[in-house]
Amino acid sequence: MGRVYHFNVGALCVQMIILFSIYFRKMYRGRTNKAFIRFVICVLLDTIFDIMSSIPNYVLPGVTDKVIFREISSYGYFTMRLLTPVFFMNLVGNVSGTWDQFNKKKICKCIVLVPVISGIAIIVSNLFTNNVFYYTADGVYHRGELLKFLYTCGLLLLIVAMIYLLINQKYIEWEKFVSMSLLIPINLLALVIQFFYPKLLIEMFAITISTLLITVTVIRPEAEVDPSIAAKTYHAFRDDIRRYYLSKQKVNVIFVKITNHKAINQLLGNDTYRTIIHDIAVVINPNKTSIQKKEITPYYLDNGLFAVLIGEKAGEIYATEQANRINRELSREFKVAHIMVKFDTRIMMVRIPSDVPLHSSFVNMISSFHKNLPVGKVCFFKNMTEKEKRNITNDIDTVIAKAIEEGRFCMYYQPIYSVKEQRFTCAEALIRMIDEEGNLVLPAVFIPSAEKSGAIHLVGNFAMDEVFGFAKRMDMKALGLEFIEFNISPIQVMNRNLDVEIRNLIKKHDMKKQNIVIEFREIGSDYVMNLVEKKVKEYQSSGVRFALDDYGTGYSNLQKIMRIPFEFIKIDQSLTGEINDPKMQAVVENTIRMVKDIDVKVTVEGIEDMSKARRFEKLGCDYIQGNCFAEPMREEDFIEFMKKNRNGLTIE
Repeated sequence: MGRVYHFNVGALCVQMIILFSIYFRKMYRGRTNKAFIRFVICVLLDTIFDIMSSIPNYVLPGVTDKVIFREISSYGYFTMRLLTPVFFMNLVGNVSGTWDQFNKKKICKCIVLVPVISGIAIIVSNLFTNNVFYYTADGVYHRGELLKFLYTCGLLLLIVAMIYLLINQKYIEWEKFVSMSLLIPINLLALVIQFFYPKLLIEMFAITISTLLITVTVIRPEAEVDPSIAAKTYHAFRDDIRRYYLSKQKVNVIFVKITNHKAINQLLGNDTYRTIIHDIAVVINPNKTSIQKKEITPYYLDNGLFAVLIGEKAGEIYATEQANRINRELSREFKVAHIMVKFDTRIMMVRIPSDVPLHSSFVNMISSFHKNLPVGKVCFFKNMTEKEKRNITNDIDTVIAKAIEEGRFCMYYQPIYSVKEQRFTCAEALIRMIDEEGNLVLPAVFIPSAEKSGAIHLVGNFAMDEVFGFAKRMDMKALGLEFIEFNISPIQVMNRNLDVEIRNLIKKHDMKKQNIVIEFREIGSDYVMNLVEKKVKEYQSSGVRFALDDYGTGYSNLQKIMRIPFEFIKIDQSLTGEINDPKMQAVVENTIRMVKDIDVKVTVEGIEDMSKARRFEKLGCDYIQGNCFAEPMREEDFIEFMKKNRNGLTIE
């Protein structure tokens, strides 16, 4: 029985269909597509050589019956078979965006080159020894002793390819990873079967089926490129940027936003608008020679937003030149359907990951970066101030994490006046952040964003540790201080381990529980207020004291608050600041009276002048807090202030 080559013929037909599909779907542009073409051609040549080495003698009399024809075919088959895992690795590297990094590492090159060179050396040695394979005079194929070593080299390359794929799994979409990973076990199975049954040629058929699966799931131009605009889609941009961040590759990104795109669409209609978008893409896209040499990739992200990725090889200077060129060309008027159209463009260039270290920060700025940029000017992210960068990225998480790491968070303390004692008996700890330029960032700027993102837990833990540490370092009794208040965000209340963290801090700093008052900010959510009630009741048994902060801003009623055993209620300055209004005065007076009737101490916040302080003193408030006495101050200034005012102060 001769060798069964029918599977190879079927594989060859499928491979030709794949190549025709590549051409008609225009899948021959871009690094990934080119890597796939190289892989398919390698498999195609391997299949052709396998067919040539096994085809019956009667097919081409005078050719196929020659031993030299069989030997050349076998040499070609073994060579291409050895190189197939290498081309597959190249495909994986381009899909994951890690091939350039892989090539830069000498150890990686050695791991691939050693089995490749060894395998080629074994193949070449067969010319002199016939120790790999040989044909008898009648054309019968025989295996040599070294064939198993050649198969071992191929097996090692397959294992290396599998490890490379697994290592880079996080850079590849799940469905793409699955289809690519199937190629290796299928190929290994076919390799083993063919090794033990050499006349059953199924190896190339197996790898062709895997290649077809990759064609369907990995190489999808309809998901990557918008043919009507000649630019890649947002889906492709999202995947490419994610890979750049994960692999830590450097790339320059030019954003181009047409801010009046809606008005142009309404004026000219959808069809003409799509033509304009195509024309803009042509302007943004340099000539093909530049794309090939500089690795420039244009994208249309929808809603008048374009992006251009310029690889590290092109360089930052070249990227700057392209940004300025795009700005010049889009600054002129365009004639469309006998109408002159002027684009309002916002252009920004950012280098990742150096300018924006976090992927989430980059994603945050895509949709709204243009709101803070001037018209008709190229803005460079690296030249912006820290405040401008924060406004563009909407990313307080990075700022917060970096500020904590670099020690740019600090606590300020504002003394609180006791009406009964006529002196300052307590203080509120207030967190502040210093940006990289030395500017003070108030909580109203970063707290809401931190609560939204979850970074509030980092901020809150830092604040609690600092306050507890400060209370331990200073002599509270000598300064006349009875307690220090600090605020906990409603988001922190949802942390199940909050009670454990507070107890650990008390133990760490050897604090007396009565020296600390935890403030909960009033919020209109019944769910959060129910959590606050539960937490307060849990902690109160351990001796911790509590206050309700910002009363009057969360639309809570006294009935709801009465359920929670607060020791203090702090009336917000939104109410106290309007005390001169007769109607508001009545509201404030009634509020103070009702709070005191339920045996809860009243603190009024935001008192800016002594005349208001006197009014609240007469209304029976227990504590007064505001700039009329002192603004929030740093630790050392606060201690000095308390020393000077330890003997008391009369409101006049």
